[in-house]
Amino acid sequence: MINSVMQIGFTGMRNAYAGMVQSSQQIASAGTQEFGASMPQLLENMVALKENQRLFDASAKVVTTSDQMLGTLLDLRV
Repeated sequence: MINSVMQIGFTGMRNAYAGMVQSSQQIASAGTQEFGASMPQLLENMVALKENQRLFDASAKVVTTSDQMLGTLLDLRV
């Protein structure tokens, strides 16, 4: 069970990282467009980047917590 929770956390981290890369690339490419025309898209990508950062942090906490739980269970068994 703990391994499956860890796997969910790692999957969330991987998905969040991919989203951050995509948002970052779109933000970087917005600099080549006319500023006024790209502003709404730029803002959407900045929000998406922040959302993915928070998703990554939350997923990392899932992994950390499941690791701590596993450590506690191992300590109890010994």
